[in-house]
Amino acid sequence: MQAHFEAIQGFGKDWYLRMNFYQLWEQLEGQTVEGFHVYQNMANVPDADIRKEYREEIAPYFQDMRSDSKTMLRWNLTVDQAKRIFGDENHFVQMVHRAARRVLPPSVLKNVWNYSQVEQVIGYWEQHPEGDPVQALHGQRQFFGTKGATDDGKHDKLSSFNHKVDVVEHENPVIYPLLLLHGGKYYHVTGHTRMTAAVVKKMILPVKVISV
Repeated sequence: MQAHFEAIQGFGKDWYLRMNFYQLWEQLEGQTVEGFHVYQNMANVPDADIRKEYREEIAPYFQDMRSDSKTMLRWNLTVDQAKRIFGDENHFVQMVHRAARRVLPPSVLKNVWNYSQVEQVIGYWEQHPEGDPVQALHGQRQFFGTKGATDDGKHDKLSSFNHKVDVVEHENPVIYPLLLLHGGKYYHVTGHTRMTAAVVKKMILPVKVISV
């Protein structure tokens, strides 16, 4: 187990070990993974929602093709590299459909680039294994309460977070978060709020991964 874990964290030596690590975690679905339950009621993203997420989460980074600053902060890519990977809206839809489904343990999820709140909540549970979910939830409500409107401008981010917590609590369908994997590291594409809502409740959501 330790060899598998080190291989996936460092993405170093051996593809065979990495694939065995993923297969091992996927066999644990429905069980407890590092103290977290794997959420079962996952849903694929409808094409209309994929296009919406592209317009909100991807396309704005291509508005200034002369500057790499935003894409470097988001995915550690130049704007040209990001454009080649994600392509246009139609290409992105096909990428999401082809993305691999993965169950990543909390020790990997907390190191996803731009997963700040997921990292914070997992850190809380690591320090307080018998901690209070109400306290974990309160801290995130304070954070999202300062973030204003959602990307579509229709809701405030606190309401969106509270809704996702309610969805997880009632075990309703949750759309897969999407991650990008390049250079041996995972990067947030969509679904940060969803995953934060889940880990507050000591659950992890399976994800879809675009690998390049």
